[in-house]
Amino acid sequence: MNINLKLRFAFEAFVVIALTIFFVSDSNLTVTQASPGMRLSAGRARAQGALQWRQTKGPEGGVINLLFSEGSNLFTATNGGGLFRSTNQGASWTAINTGLPGINVRSLATLGTSLFAGTEGGGVIRSSDQGENWTAVNMGLTDKTVMALAVSGTNIFAGTDGGVFRSNNQGANWTAVNNGLPQFPFTSQILAVGANLFAAIVNTVYRSTNQGESWTAVNTGLERGDVKALVAIGTTLFAGVEGIGGVYRSTNQGDNWVEVSAGLTDHIVLALTASGTTLYAGTFGSGVFRSTNQGQSWTQVSSGLIDPFINALAAVGTTIFAGADGGGVFRSTNQGNNWTAANTSLAGTAVPALAAVGTNLFAGTLSVGAARSANQGENWTMLDLGFPNLFILSFGLSGSNIFAGGIGGILRSSNQGENWTVVNTGLPPDDTGAFAFAVVGTSVYAAISGIFRTDGVYRSTNQGESWTPVNNGLTNREVVALTAVGTNLFAGTERGGVFRSTDIARSWAAVNTGLPANARAYSFAVNGTTLFVGTFGDGVFRSTNQGENWTQVSAGLTDPFVRSLAVSGAALFAGTDKGGVFLSTDQGASWIPVNTGLTNPRVISLAAVGTTLYAGTFGGGVFISDLPASVTTSVSAASFRGPELAPESIVAAFGAELSTTTAVANDIPLPTMLAGTTVTVTDSMGMARMAPLFFVSPRQVNFQLPPGTSLGSSNVTITSGAGKTSLGSAAITMVAPGLFAANGDGQGVAAGVALRIKANGAQSFEPIAQFDPGQNRLVPLPIDLGPDMGAASDQVFLILFGTGIQFRSSLAAVSATIGGSDAQTLFAGRQGGFVGLDQVNLRLARSLAGRGEVDVALTVDGRLANTVRVNIR
Repeated sequence: MNINLKLRFAFEAFVVIALTIFFVSDSNLTVTQASPGMRLSAGRARAQGALQWRQTKGPEGGVINLLFSEGSNLFTATNGGGLFRSTNQGASWTAINTGLPGINVRSLATLGTSLFAGTEGGGVIRSSDQGENWTAVNMGLTDKTVMALAVSGTNIFAGTDGGVFRSNNQGANWTAVNNGLPQFPFTSQILAVGANLFAAIVNTVYRSTNQGESWTAVNTGLERGDVKALVAIGTTLFAGVEGIGGVYRSTNQGDNWVEVSAGLTDHIVLALTASGTTLYAGTFGSGVFRSTNQGQSWTQVSSGLIDPFINALAAVGTTIFAGADGGGVFRSTNQGNNWTAANTSLAGTAVPALAAVGTNLFAGTLSVGAARSANQGENWTMLDLGFPNLFILSFGLSGSNIFAGGIGGILRSSNQGENWTVVNTGLPPDDTGAFAFAVVGTSVYAAISGIFRTDGVYRSTNQGESWTPVNNGLTNREVVALTAVGTNLFAGTERGGVFRSTDIARSWAAVNTGLPANARAYSFAVNGTTLFVGTFGDGVFRSTNQGENWTQVSAGLTDPFVRSLAVSGAALFAGTDKGGVFLSTDQGASWIPVNTGLTNPRVISLAAVGTTLYAGTFGGGVFISDLPASVTTSVSAASFRGPELAPESIVAAFGAELSTTTAVANDIPLPTMLAGTTVTVTDSMGMARMAPLFFVSPRQVNFQLPPGTSLGSSNVTITSGAGKTSLGSAAITMVAPGLFAANGDGQGVAAGVALRIKANGAQSFEPIAQFDPGQNRLVPLPIDLGPDMGAASDQVFLILFGTGIQFRSSLAAVSATIGGSDAQTLFAGRQGGFVGLDQVNLRLARSLAGRGEVDVALTVDGRLANTVRVNIR
């Protein structure tokens, strides 16, 4: 017999050993199957993600980048929040960001039935269905910061930081048309007037009379100042300038310009629009001005415009819209005489702070102050803080008091945000910002920084009535995060790592062992006594000893710029700068992205409240997702180790409410739904596959990792027949060797058989385990190597069963020791009869005779399997 080939044995013998791999419901694994030899098929679908996000309807408002009207449709883009459309004169808005995740839109244009969006970094995106879906069209566009778009005939022009580009085929291809433009052609505006094109580049206007083939500066009379806006009434041109004159007019296609700013008290003009012959100018600080005589004189028309910083203007018929630098969109139906907010469902705010108080959710914004929702974001109420457009950076909760930290200091409310009181006594001057709060007992701690200085940590022992600095030993006072673990306080700093106080802030000491030098510690999370810190640039670190040492736990965290952390039970969530939300179910050891439905991936705050997770985004308001019913732990069904699992291996997942009942698969192919329970594995390539199921119960599910699963971080979503969703994660590696044990617990006597081959070729299979009633478990049954008769001696082989082995790089990469001595490995690979099961064949050397109970250690491609035991007589 060629012993280098896989040792074959009778199926009856294998059934005997298979039945020793018992399952104990909700505790151990079953690998019993109906029949051998049949291959399973795994379902395959597009990734759905482990969380399902939906955008709430606020907080409403935001920083408006642009306004654009096309027929009866009005479009607006917020800073960081994507694009919104209104079909009812701004009465309500709908987000239209499919294909535009987290991209700043800076310009819009229409050509035929296509809508084009110029983006900041994403180039030109085209939609043929009024913004419902978007596709990038950037071939030939070498600069993808597109600040301006204009249409002339069948040509569309893009103004970029690298000059002007032209497309004559709906954006399919672009060609640079920069002849005559300066060396650094930062193009901020393009306007088509008849056959002429005008481009604003810094403080100069250029004109092309030949569809961009060449350009000529037309600047006579245009005083110094960057040109921020261009508009035409008929053939008369107007330029809005951030500089000396405010507005300039040309009646001869730009050959000459004349200042027309009488009555225009603010000369920082960022936006222009026209309704008929009436001209409107938006200024940065004084609201809107109107001229009815071609700019000869201006009248301020800003009544009701509570945010006077205007970035954009547009007209739809006789209705005028103004986009503010924080307050969102305002509308006027009487030529600007009165304005009202038009922000319904315009969730374009940046939300750096979230807090839940009872059934209320509070959101702090960088534009419109703070908002409150009593129905999970379905509706929002803007809170009157006493300061319009105050930036709110943080919330703190102490008893019945809510503290809001913003630029200007600290506010306190004792009635769920209905009223607020400034509580700044003892704090530095009024440019103070409160970046974080922590509470220990009745003491409130605030991280305070000013615009031009850093102030450190302040403490109040009287609910904010007065504050005292507590910075002894805090050598870096640019504190941006605070938390408490018991009576220990931790401060996260900008480029100074973490500091700890063990004496209620009487003194501080740096605790940075294991952290990178100058770590930017932006956020904390606490799970029991385990502390996590999210850093901006280096991912997440974990400490299990109160900060004495830190370990980086960022595997799978593809965006290391972590702005926020949140904990819900065993689930740890990280909000990142551009990668959305990541989930870890193993104390940070591995991470998976959970971003389905999260159209804005710039997550700057997180809050886990009950069964709900909230994400505050930069420019997209607040998103919400239901939390899973439980967090699952997925391990090798042989070794009970994780999170590393091998493709096509047998997995055991443990959690709660995984199934409504207990059921075992009885047929091959294995089902992908059993008793209503399904398992979906979403791999690192974003592909979701249904897993074949062996066994389900309320607390345990056994499945095969679906064939085709890509290496890298994967998420495991288990959905019960009752609709309960449980989440877990796994790190998929080529091999993750595990050996089954006879008692189904990954240790003790091995699950296997001994194969004896006599000198005459006769073969027999012998058990290696027997049941001990006294111990109520299987124990090793001695393997008799037989008498030493030289060449006539019995050859005895140990056949072990495992999983996660079959994709080993080579047989030479598989090694084993028995009782510390090297054992010859004859075969290691797919068993072939049972789904997901692998087999290892080892020769038992005669030198092992009489050793008694010994350990069997298997190594595959450098990875050590769990140790099992045999007894050799």
